[in-house]
Amino acid sequence: MIECNVIRWIMQILRGNQESLSDYTLEYATALLMNLSLRSKGKDACQKLAPEINIIRELSEMMEHTNAQVRTHVNGTLYSILTRKSLKDQAEEIGMQEMLAYLMQNPD
Repeated sequence: MIECNVIRWIMQILRGNQESLSDYTLEYATALLMNLSLRSKGKDACQKLAPEINIIRELSEMMEHTNAQVRTHVNGTLYSILTRKSLKDQAEEIGMQEMLAYLMQNPD
């Protein structure tokens, strides 16, 4: 799946279309993304995709999603891919540390 560019496909679906997707579709897409990102090749794919689609920004916009499963999958994906320096640098650029601090102070 990773070699068939499924991560790119998922990000293209999630990018800007979240309001038009059902909760089931969002849950499935984010769960699949998380599972693919756990593998080294998945992290590589996320890293290669970053110049075209800012995966960190897209996922950060979903960190406060109303669906708890989506939030869980997004957090799992971020936890996995932020082990890569270039992706961690992107997270720092958008102020993710402050976002996470805010979320930790205001959990649901």
